Amino acid sequence: MEEEEQQPKKRSFRQSFRQTKKKPENNGAEGHFSGLGAKLMGKMGWKKGEGLGASGDGIAAPIEVKLRNTKGGVGAVSELSEQQKKEAKRRAKRDAEEKGEVYIDSSEEERQRRKRRKVAGSMGTGTGTSTPSSTPRPKKTIYDLKAAGFEVPRQLQSIVDATGTQVKTSSLSLRGEQPIFQTSLTGKVQRELAAFADAAEAVESDAQNIDLESERLEVELKALERDVSELADIRSRMGELPAKEWPDLIEGLKNLRKAYPSRNFEKEAIAAIRPTFERRIVGWDPATDTLEDLALSLENLSMIDSSSGKSTIPSHEVGRIVLAPTYPRTEPISRRSTTPYETLMLSWFSHLQTAMVHGFQPDSPSASSFLRTIDIWFPVLPSFIKARITKQIKLRCSAAIDSWNVRKAIKHRETPLPQWIFDFLPYYPDIFTACKGKLRTVLEIWPIHKGVIPGIQLWKKAFPGPVNQMLVKHLLPRLAEHLRGLEIDPADQKLDVVSAVVTWKPLLSSHVISELLHSAFFPNFYNVLHSWSSYAEAQYAEIGTWVQWWKDETLGEYIADLENDWIQAYNLINAALDLLELNGDNDATMEDLPLPNVEPERVAPVPETPQPSRIRKPEPAPQEAEDVSFKDYVDSWCAEQDLLLMPLRKKDETTGMALFRIAASATGAGGVVVHFKGDNIFAQNKKDKSSWDPVGLDEELVKRAEGR
Repeated sequence: MEEEEQQPKKRSFRQSFRQTKKKPENNGAEGHFSGLGAKLMGKMGWKKGEGLGASGDGIAAPIEVKLRNTKGGVGAVSELSEQQKKEAKRRAKRDAEEKGEVYIDSSEEERQRRKRRKVAGSMGTGTGTSTPSSTPRPKKTIYDLKAAGFEVPRQLQSIVDATGTQVKTSSLSLRGEQPIFQTSLTGKVQRELAAFADAAEAVESDAQNIDLESERLEVELKALERDVSELADIRSRMGELPAKEWPDLIEGLKNLRKAYPSRNFEKEAIAAIRPTFERRIVGWDPATDTLEDLALSLENLSMIDSSSGKSTIPSHEVGRIVLAPTYPRTEPISRRSTTPYETLMLSWFSHLQTAMVHGFQPDSPSASSFLRTIDIWFPVLPSFIKARITKQIKLRCSAAIDSWNVRKAIKHRETPLPQWIFDFLPYYPDIFTACKGKLRTVLEIWPIHKGVIPGIQLWKKAFPGPVNQMLVKHLLPRLAEHLRGLEIDPADQKLDVVSAVVTWKPLLSSHVISELLHSAFFPNFYNVLHSWSSYAEAQYAEIGTWVQWWKDETLGEYIADLENDWIQAYNLINAALDLLELNGDNDATMEDLPLPNVEPERVAPVPETPQPSRIRKPEPAPQEAEDVSFKDYVDSWCAEQDLLLMPLRKKDETTGMALFRIAASATGAGGVVVHFKGDNIFAQNKKDKSSWDPVGLDEELVKRAEGR
């Protein structure tokens, strides 16, 4: 018994379950958060519902795995899982709470928005969307349709409605006042009857528009018949053109366009012209045959009336389109490919280019024939072919200028300045830039005793500004040196040196020649006159006659400009006579005869050029002559660089120096402000206007003057 009492009692299943069930630890990890990881995170301070991380910014729920089908790709299932959507809402709510705002779920917003629209629609306020009308569409009975003249099918006249408590037929009106349930048989019949009524109304409306449609079709039919008739006439005329001679062919095309001015016959016209055109240019030599009749015929085709000369095509489009409709054109012109006319002109250009490669030299006599051919055809050429011809001419001219040997031409007594370049100015306006170095060489080595360089007058007429600048810089110093070498001999005077200098008067003007005589001739002349007047046995009447001969006969054209110089010569003679009367024939006394007070060398002014006018200043003091000379040197350098040196007619407030502007534009816009001090040039600082920096005549100054 005692052993039985000591044995434990058996417990029921319910009692065993209650005692063996463990209580979960209150560590914040429950449900699917009850694993080891949840316990570890709970010990670290994490609680259920909060995000991961020290600040709780991480996700609050584990990543949900979504399986796709074996053949499913991206987009087969929703890319955002429910866990990700909830996480986004949780973060949005937390951010709103941190900012002190009220968080509203997007689904809640949509429900409120629909509710507001519904309320607004019921109140009749406009919400931007159409609301169904509360007034139902008027319904018609079979009798209404019969009264309107429609024949109602027999099947719709005896339909029985057995859905209600009473039996109704269509003769009692299927569209009564009581609403009928739409899924019933009566509702179906009503819908079919309404569709039948709509179709009947459409037929009636079409019947009313039959007359208008018939009139429109008749107009279109007449227009088609007219087009067919015109096309037949055009086809007949175009078929006769290829067999005609060139003048008759052109006349036929002109008549065709006159008959149909609104049609475009470009392709047809080129097809008719091309066979004859190709036959004419086969073996064509532009140096002997200009094909002027072909060019004039094509030019006439682009005009409304050849007698009036009024073209139907704008100047920038001449030669692009032949037999095109009268301008202005409304449809855009595609430039992805050449037009038929441009293709025809390309064939002409290929023959011209071949002839230019084999026989065109700008300095040859045949060049004028080539230019005449190009001048005749230029009005009817497309713009891109004009550009190609111009490029070929520039290349040929540049090669001829490079092979131009100035020294050899002067040695063999040939013309050192070629005249053929003037024929190419319309196609090569900048040809002087390529010739500038050659012209400078001519001016530097040309023998002064031979007089004026042959042909330089035409060069000055064609390029007045640059040629004048080069004459001042390269020729005037040589003329002055040549004039200083003149031997003045009262017994046997030779005038070849003076004649060689004064022959340049047409190019340099009489004023410039006078300045040369003043600076290079009169110092030597005064020395000879002083020696002769100091001679004890001098005959002053003879001396006066000799001076008068120089003044009136030799240099008579320059009396006005050399008046002061002649006055000093006569003053020297008078001083000698006064000294002779005072002291008698005393040789020692005559040796004390003073020389005339010769003025400093006056720099010859720059001849008139297209540059802005300069006000001539009073005669400078000896100290300032150097500054003026350096300014002229800078002016010449600017001309070589295609720049302008313009006085600003004001002085610097600090230094008191006259200010000038070096610019590339004739208006004086932009550029750089400079002043001169001795042989130095100072430019104004861009940032500090009161600061002046020394600069040289180099590429950097050119860039600043051009605004680069």
